[in-house]
Amino acid sequence: MSRYISKLPPEIRELAERRRIEQNPKSKEDLLSIAFHWFITPERAEFWGEIAKENYSIFYEKYGNNENCTCNSRTVDESGNVVHFEECEKEKDKLDELIEWMEQAVELCKEQELSFRESEMENAASCSGAMGMAYQLTINKAKEIKYGK
Repeated sequence: MSRYISKLPPEIRELAERRRIEQNPKSKEDLLSIAFHWFITPERAEFWGEIAKENYSIFYEKYGNNENCTCNSRTVDESGNVVHFEECEKEKDKLDELIEWMEQAVELCKEQELSFRESEMENAASCSGAMGMAYQLTINKAKEIKYGK
């Protein structure tokens, strides 16, 4: 029943690492059974025993799945509630920047197309429906990569 913190699912690994640091800030122990004292954590020994047996559902029952959270420094407070830091939620990675840029491009395309229609220049070079569709497909693919949806 040797489980390593480094091999746990990311959100559970983060919690285990947090508990290890809380009890011994200098510890680099990776073996879950000795990395920290289970019985003095807010989750208690039974919780960590189930995690050690790879029953990860106990984590999700207690803390929820939180699929939409992209924050890598999730933690839990003394009551066992998941805490998100605002500054973390505001951080954007390169994929977020791409999604935002593409969404702006779609909006500009729509504005330009409307402008050409109003000036009766429908045949002029404008963002075509195909271009807008390509942008939208790219946005959808980027979101799928980012969020797995």
